[in-house]
Amino acid sequence: MPQVRFLPMEASVQVPQGTRLTEAARLAGIGLSAPCGGRGSCGKCRVELDGRSVLACQTLVTRDMAVRVPEQALQILSDPGSLDAHLSPPVSLRREGDQEAVVRNGQVLALRRAGLPFLAAAADLGTTTLVLYLLDARTGALLSTKSAPNPQRSFGADVISRVDYALRCGPERLTALLREAVNQLLREALAEAGAREEDLFSLSIAGNSCMHHLFLGVCPEGLAAAPYALSVTGLLEESAASLSLAMHPQGRVFLLPCIAGFVGADTAALLLRTDFDRLESPTLAVDVGTNGELALGDSSGFTVCSAAAGPAFEGAGIACGVPALTGAVAHASLRGGELSLQVLGGGTPCGICGSGLMDLLALLLDAGLMDATGRLLAPEELTTPLARRLGRRLTMLRGEPIFVLFSEAETGCEAVYLSQGDIRTLQLAKAALRAGIELLLADRGYVAEELSYVLLAGAFGSALDPRSACRIGLLPPALAGRIRPIGNAAGAGAVQSILDQDALARIQNLAGAGRYLELADAPEFQSRFFSAMDFPADA
Repeated sequence: MPQVRFLPMEASVQVPQGTRLTEAARLAGIGLSAPCGGRGSCGKCRVELDGRSVLACQTLVTRDMAVRVPEQALQILSDPGSLDAHLSPPVSLRREGDQEAVVRNGQVLALRRAGLPFLAAAADLGTTTLVLYLLDARTGALLSTKSAPNPQRSFGADVISRVDYALRCGPERLTALLREAVNQLLREALAEAGAREEDLFSLSIAGNSCMHHLFLGVCPEGLAAAPYALSVTGLLEESAASLSLAMHPQGRVFLLPCIAGFVGADTAALLLRTDFDRLESPTLAVDVGTNGELALGDSSGFTVCSAAAGPAFEGAGIACGVPALTGAVAHASLRGGELSLQVLGGGTPCGICGSGLMDLLALLLDAGLMDATGRLLAPEELTTPLARRLGRRLTMLRGEPIFVLFSEAETGCEAVYLSQGDIRTLQLAKAALRAGIELLLADRGYVAEELSYVLLAGAFGSALDPRSACRIGLLPPALAGRIRPIGNAAGAGAVQSILDQDALARIQNLAGAGRYLELADAPEFQSRFFSAMDFPADA
């Protein structure tokens, strides 16, 4: 069989002739991004072969090959914030002379020598990113944080692509990929902490509904069509051995409860972390990712919903879109009438991530280069000196208007730009989220001005400039001064639940306490969605 060598990581694998390069990469432990699901339409899986740039999903292995993968290290937001959980872990220790008993609900899981490391872990399984926290279960101290791209991204950027694959081919392959990725993170974290698998006795899992089901090995067939029913509900407890996880075989794995439809256990963990069962004033929480999970509550209760924003905010489906990796344009602004860009890690840009995309939309509006419908203006339509100066960056590419951030002449690399098609894609994503917010407000009987706080969770939400979010209409402009980034709240909630057995009871109650609003059934969704497509005319 031909051998495929992947550079610069020096990973090799032998595969049958006719195997796609994306599959060979997977077998070599390399997760190439393929947001389009391998149809060859997104261009995100480009690699170098024999000095040529090729799409890995469209290239077959016919002989021994050396393939160079672009060196782009993911910069993943993984900070769980302050770990101030009450320390009363659901899996605990009981001293018996010179031995310790590891106990769960009075049942002894293991007897061992006293004083050995006693560890817990929490994982946040996102559509795009996996994050794991390793904790000292005696003290609650954070020992290690590990993160990685979700290897399922080779099957598509969004959950619907993966649901579709599970329906056609079964969930087994997606399940195996996800569990092995979690195992890899566990092994890396344990090695960093100088501990063994046998020292890890508890793990909490917070994932969106699709990841939750796939981690269990359950086909999420109910998520394929309305009414988007869950196959598994409630807080689940499994043995580590039954899931083949890299921890003590008698260790306990707690799969936090999903709420309904596409509002998963990650949202339940967010609600726990933000004390949505103890609110005193009206508060909106927004976790902006491939799926936008929204919650609006007050002292009388809360309502949750999921807005299918799609993966555009994470760079998928955008011509030069990338995740928040080294070389990504993370922010854009005007300085002295010129374009100023912040690039993650500095150096040459390779694309634009979500927060940069939002800034660019706001900048185009402010500079008069784009109208309220999202149309890039022609050079002869520019009316101000600023617009005409920046208008030099407006050009045509394959018959489509684009705004160029970096050109080949400036940087020696391929141009990085925002196209008219990109703007339309982003309008669809922001309209879905804004419509969800408007329907939540209506459901709870509020107008935006009455909210006390807006909590932005997740990597994209925490990096987003609040002014840009309001300028483009992603968030109601009235909320501009009340927006608070809260980091990876889902991961923090998972940490809280594995360190505090009372938190496990709270998260179970939270999952069933709120009202679930299915946007697909809301009569006003379409009208609010179309109204939210346009941008605000004024800053």
